[in-house]
Amino acid sequence: MRERKVNSKATAAAQAEKTKKKRSKSQTVLLILTVLCLLGALVSGALILGKYWIIQSDQNKVKDLYNTEASSGDAAPETSDELDPETGILSDFNALYNINEDVKGYLWVDGTKLSTVVVQGTDNEYYLRHNFYGKTILGIPFIDYRATLTAEKQSMNLTIYGHAAQDGSYFAPIKEYKSLDYYRAHPVINFDTTYGRAKYKIIGAFMAEVRSDLPDYFNYHDYIDMTQEEYNTFLEEIDKRSYFNTTVDVQYGDEFITLSTCETLTSEKPTPYRMVVVARKVRPGESYAVDTSSATANTDMIMPEVWVEQNGKANPYA
Repeated sequence: MRERKVNSKATAAAQAEKTKKKRSKSQTVLLILTVLCLLGALVSGALILGKYWIIQSDQNKVKDLYNTEASSGDAAPETSDELDPETGILSDFNALYNINEDVKGYLWVDGTKLSTVVVQGTDNEYYLRHNFYGKTILGIPFIDYRATLTAEKQSMNLTIYGHAAQDGSYFAPIKEYKSLDYYRAHPVINFDTTYGRAKYKIIGAFMAEVRSDLPDYFNYHDYIDMTQEEYNTFLEEIDKRSYFNTTVDVQYGDEFITLSTCETLTSEKPTPYRMVVVARKVRPGESYAVDTSSATANTDMIMPEVWVEQNGKANPYA
């Protein structure tokens, strides 16, 4: 009987020691996994920081090559500057042209982080993933390849696509135009092309569906050289979607730029819609000053179906 008890105690002790070793092994594995996860996070963070350091560095180099102060003044100078006979463009763009012949202009909004060179390729794919220097990284803002921008002609509407970079650069500031106060503070977009300098008065900002099979889809990027009927439709679609109503007048024959960027929910989820800002070119001899005191929030605006499903209301001002 005594021997059986001794054996029982020995077995229990052995089992306890075995359990202790298992627990110790499990804790070691857990510790290793935790360390690996932390190292992974550090490496991932370092890669992201490195990526945006490169982006910022390249952007700063480009900014140093174009003098935006040349476009100051009450009236948009248009094409008053002579074109360089060798390059066929404004001489101020020669330094940028020598780096990348796809350069088409420089775009900025005073008082914001939006300040970037603009290019145009032979498709709408290449510059999604390549910057001004041809590096495979976050793409530079670019004009829709179907639009015309030459010394002789500019399409009625130039759609310019740009990423909303996580560091707040490129077209990230465009998303701020959901706010009426932000619009009032920044109603004018400067866009100098390689053929002439100009300013544009914003006429609307809206959220757009990506999927063409949804009922409120608006193919704003397809309105390039418009007939009178297409022009009317273009403006009607903007008016009923815009976050705000402006007092800027428009007429058939005006030229527009349409800035388009992703309205990303998170880095993991696909982008359900685009944030779009449309502006009308200041006419020859017209002041670029905008009276924003009469601008109002659009309480009748319509929002994309996806946005409504996520937010539970059809109007952010309701």
